[in-house]
Amino acid sequence: MSTTTNIPSSASSTASQGLAIVTGASSGIGRELALEAARHRYDLLLAADRPLDAEPGSGNAS
Repeated sequence: MSTTTNIPSSASSTASQGLAIVTGASSGIGRELALEAARHRYDLLLAADRPLDAEPGSGNAS
């Protein structure tokens, strides 16, 4: 099961939107939630039970 929790940020509106904590971030819905939160400028705390898949072209290959 994937869960996100948003914690409001005290930073300016041009910075992070807050913190998104995503469990199950290695694949499926959890991965998609993490990617969507990143697109919306959230800082991320990711939890997964296996290595995260790198986004193609991100330079984050294992």
